[in-house]
Amino acid sequence: QYDHPAIKLAGQLLAFPALVFGVSSIWMLHRVLRRTEIPYDHVFNILGLVLFAFSLSLSLTALMPFQCLPNPNGTSSMANNPGAICFQSADHWVLLAIGAVGVVLYPVGIVSWAAWATYQYPIRAATGNGLTLLYRYRFFFQRFKQDC
Repeated sequence: QYDHPAIKLAGQLLAFPALVFGVSSIWMLHRVLRRTEIPYDHVFNILGLVLFAFSLSLSLTALMPFQCLPNPNGTSSMANNPGAICFQSADHWVLLAIGAVGVVLYPVGIVSWAAWATYQYPIRAATGNGLTLLYRYRFFFQRFKQDC
């Protein structure tokens, strides 16, 4: 059976969105059944904590198609998939496209999101919504203390 590298890479990069879908579905089901009321901020914190825990792994996975090693015949192939000749095979171009989307979503997206939350805090604090933002992004801000 043939295991296509593009499907494998896409599956690895879609693991977190699948987790978000699963956790959100369970949360919405609990809201509909009214068994327990789980605040949105709790679910957001759980997903944010998981994203930050796996951000390095997801970023490295997204960068895999860009890691090429030289071959003795002058070409280069992917480090984790020697069958894909870098910048020459159709498989590698598909992997590069998937990897580029992954780079935008994970390393660039996570850092941009954290920068946005940090930038928004003083603005929201001035309007009285600072505690809401601080509570929602607790997974990010709780590690930092005011004193040294």
